[in-house]
Amino acid sequence: MAASDDLLRRVIAEVLTEVEGADRGAGSPPTTTSTTTGSTTTTPRGAVLPLLPPGTEPAIDYCALCLEQEQRRNRQRAVLTTTGRNRKGIVARMTHVIAEAGGDILDISQTLVSDYFTMIIVVDVSSLSATFEDFKQRVTDASQSLGVHTMMMHEQVMAALHRV
Repeated sequence: MAASDDLLRRVIAEVLTEVEGADRGAGSPPTTTSTTTGSTTTTPRGAVLPLLPPGTEPAIDYCALCLEQEQRRNRQRAVLTTTGRNRKGIVARMTHVIAEAGGDILDISQTLVSDYFTMIIVVDVSSLSATFEDFKQRVTDASQSLGVHTMMMHEQVMAALHRV
């Protein structure tokens, strides 16, 4: 176990050395800013990371934080709302259509009031195997076959509606 910990530390240090070297070569070193909890560093790609003391090797959580922020920045989301009379298979069918198209469910909420079903799904659509319009049509076709109504809006449309 100690050998793999040592190897992990060396790999992380090597990656950070390469990243810092590339930053200097590009003429844009990371900027340092103060926060209420201490200092942070912002990488050229926009990740905000805690500033490490000189000579300190980062833990794996440090690199995971950078990766998580990068993934969040590249994420494109859509909100799918499904409503109608309750029946078996609505959740299964709708989530199956999302999975088939390469969507990733980030959040899901469902409510049943009397005989009426409502479900809201937040979907990461950045890695769809089809265009957004085709994906939306697949979801609409699936909902019509179930006798429920759907409405899907891209995150950018939702944000624009909230600004108005």
